[in-house]
Order: sequence, then C-alpha cells, then structure tokens
Amino acid sequence: MCTDYLRNLKETKTKHMKTTLAVLALISFIACNQPATEKAATSTEDDAVTLPAKIMYEGKAAIGNMANLATVMHWNKFMIAGQVDSAGTLIADTLTTTLGDGKSMTLVHDSAIAMLKQWRGTMDSANQVYGAAFPVDNTTKGDEWVLQWTTETYHLKTGKTEKYSLFESYRMKDGKIREISQFARPVVQ
Repeated sequence: MCTDYLRNLKETKTKHMKTTLAVLALISFIACNQPATEKAATSTEDDAVTLPAKIMYEGKAAIGNMANLATVMHWNKFMIAGQVDSAGTLIADTLTTTLGDGKSMTLVHDSAIAMLKQWRGTMDSANQVYGAAFPVDNTTKGDEWVLQWTTETYHLKTGKTEKYSLFESYRMKDGKIREISQFARPVVQ
C-alpha cells in the first residue's frame, strides 16, 4: 500500500510538472510573439525633449520613401556618366540649387539642363563613392528629402583632377528633384 501511494504520488508530481512546464512554455511563446504595444512603440514620442537651440526648419522627422533615394541615386549615376538628358528626366519643372561655393539659383527645367550640360562638359570623366544616403521626411510640413554623403572625383578636360567630399540634400516633389543644397570640401590629394 505504501508502495502504491508513493508510485501514485510520483506519477501525479510528474504529470503536474509536465503540465506546468507545458503551460509556461506556451505562455512564453505567446508573450514573445505578441506585437509591441502602442505605448512601447511611441514611448520616445511621449518623452518631452527640450532642444538647447531653436531650429529654423521645424518639424517632425521620419524615415522617408526609398523610391526618392533611388531617384537621387539614378540622378547621380546619370550625371557621373555624363548622361545629362537622362538626369534631366528626374528633375521638376524648376530646380533651386545652392552649390558648395555658396552660389544659389532657381532655374526653369530647360535652363537647369543647359547649366548641367555646361558643367559636365568640362569633364572627361567622373567618379562617385557613396558614404551614406537615406530618405527623410518632415511630416509636419509634408516635405520629402534625400540626404547623402559622397566623395566625387572630376577628371577635367584641362588634365586637372578635382576631388570633393560632399553633403547634399535633395528636396523631392512628386517623385522629382526640386531643390539641391550642397556643402563641399575639397580633398587634398
């Protein structure tokens, strides 16, 4: 009788342990496969951050449309290859540029193409290496941008070579390049 009691006790404990283990495994599986709660996903939005300086171009930033990044990369590929007419299909009806030397202008499409052809015509070839690039949107203002860091080398028809580290921001409008702001630093060779 004592032996039967101990055997039943052992079987009962084993069944309870297996059941408990199965329930814990199920709970762990369910908990790990649940999407993050909205509170967890937006906790950084709820945290108040006071910036130490005023930003002139205010708004909420978010990762933008990858198609805009592809457009800018195609633009650069065409310009580097000297295919200015192909690059021209990617710009809006007007193009505002601020170049690395501080010159700023707004040109209608045809004038922008003519200026780009003149600039690219000074070169035999060019190279570009991407450091980083990403699309970003100002969701407050509805603006779409692409930001990129590149190194470009221009092999001029004069025999001279120029190399620059560039940061460029491209404002997009309806999938086309509307504005380019460039910050350039010559690379000493």
